[in-house]
Amino acid sequence: MNNCKVLAFDMDDTLYPEAKFVESGFRAVDEYASKKYEIKDFHNQALSLFKSGVRTNIFDRILLKLKVKNHTEIVKSFWRYIVIISLKFFCMRMQNGHLIFFQKIKSLF
Repeated sequence: MNNCKVLAFDMDDTLYPEAKFVESGFRAVDEYASKKYEIKDFHNQALSLFKSGVRTNIFDRILLKLKVKNHTEIVKSFWRYIVIISLKFFCMRMQNGHLIFFQKIKSLF
């Protein structure tokens, strides 16, 4: 069998739900902010805003409310966080360079 490399984009939560990705990032920020700056409950506040439909300035809104002035490092901690996610496994068969079979074979969620 030839060596096949695939690059996949998940634009519609098919492979991994955006909410789980974001929540894991909020959890990592919560841990960082509570240890370094003694900020409590960031995760729950951020998740509440996210679930209500807010998609912009979540960090700014919470940290302004908590009167945190310089929060650059807190925001960076979200982007530095390496998310380890388990993608759903799929079985694909290639023929002449074309995908001819695509089936979910196991879900890890």
